[in-house]
Amino acid sequence: MIEIKNFRNIPSLIMKNRNYTVITGDDEILLKDICDSIYFYYNDKKLGKKDKINDLKLEIVNYFSKVKEKVSSKQCIYFFQEKIEEEFDLGSKTVLYSRFNNLFKEKLPTEPILITINSLIEDLEIDKFTLDTVSEISKYSDYQLKFSFDKLTSSDLIKKIKISVLKDENDIEINNLTSFEKLKITLGILDEETIKDKIYIFLFPEKNISIKELKELKKFLLELSKNNKIIIATFSKYLFEFSSLDNLNIYQNKELKNLFFEEELIKIFEENYPILETKENISQKLKSVLNIYLGEFFYKNKITNKFSLEEENLYINDYEHIFLLLFYLKLSKINYQKDIEYNHKSPFSNYIEEKL
Repeated sequence: MIEIKNFRNIPSLIMKNRNYTVITGDDEILLKDICDSIYFYYNDKKLGKKDKINDLKLEIVNYFSKVKEKVSSKQCIYFFQEKIEEEFDLGSKTVLYSRFNNLFKEKLPTEPILITINSLIEDLEIDKFTLDTVSEISKYSDYQLKFSFDKLTSSDLIKKIKISVLKDENDIEINNLTSFEKLKITLGILDEETIKDKIYIFLFPEKNISIKELKELKKFLLELSKNNKIIIATFSKYLFEFSSLDNLNIYQNKELKNLFFEEELIKIFEENYPILETKENISQKLKSVLNIYLGEFFYKNKITNKFSLEEENLYINDYEHIFLLLFYLKLSKINYQKDIEYNHKSPFSNYIEEKL
């Protein structure tokens, strides 16, 4: 568990920090600020003027020991839609441009060629051969135009590069790639070393990605998380991961709601379970229910077992499943509404009616 302090609209905020960490909630700006704070902290970056004061005060500490996280302990790489798109434009500030520039300077004999080209440009005497055109254009003005060519540089050559990708021996325009494929290529661009022991931050990676690709993206990120820390700000249930109940951080009203760690959470469930059940089975059932219903819950008005065609209701017909979801929400201090038809033969129904 880490605590982020004094960043933009975050006075103090805690986050469960696992190898695969999802942050979600009701405030898109807060989720972005969390991602920004982690990136700026671990890369020791300076912000714009409006954030300079907060930047100087920004702290990330271990929540329990209060010891500051080491700034240079890990390389931190940040992915968001605009950055991914910009990387393929070969602008002078992109990492891809920088890598090509270094390649041209170090590996390719561009300098002798450029010297020759620039000499030829001088020999063209552009200003001499454009005199007639200049006189015609300037006939109504006291000012004369002058045309000339600047010397070419390796940067000029890079900007002329046309980027396409090769698949099945066919060139594909980069703009025709899916967002998921662009993300994977950008990962290779930004990561110049072995993909290991780093922090990767993904800000709303579900944008412009189909459900099928989201499932592939999750597999990809889970694989990446085996040797790295992955932080994903998302509103997509397809990127939630419940192999551990500590992978998910739910933020509402600028605070972490699901504070309990898995071991403590399952213990509370065991003590309140309406029937005799093992911790292992409770854990398995709870993870399954959250995997199916929690993402849907955030977009629904109420939980019900009354069949209805109203899309705003979350329909669950199993009393045990309703109990598991509602009790989790209650322990997480997340508000919910319910419209339940009770059956007193079910101990789960009785618990829901009396205590939830």
